Amino acid sequence: RLVYTFSIKPLNGEMTTVIWTLEESNGGTKLSLTHEGIEKAAGNAAMGLLTALDAGWDKHLSGLRSVIT
Repeated sequence: RLVYTFSIKPLNGEMTTVIWTLEESNGGTKLSLTHEGIEKAAGNAAMGLLTALDAGWDKHLSGLRSVIT
């Protein structure tokens, strides 16, 4: 389990928390990622922020998949 916090500009200094968890699963390893604190984004910026974060995590996880398979 890896947990860390950081702030992103659209949240004006509010912290978000990312949690990576590894678990044994069917002879392999299951990776779970949770990004908390995003709900603090409000108004017109919320959808753009969520879309950008989703695309970023997809890119990171795709890169991770490419080196472990």
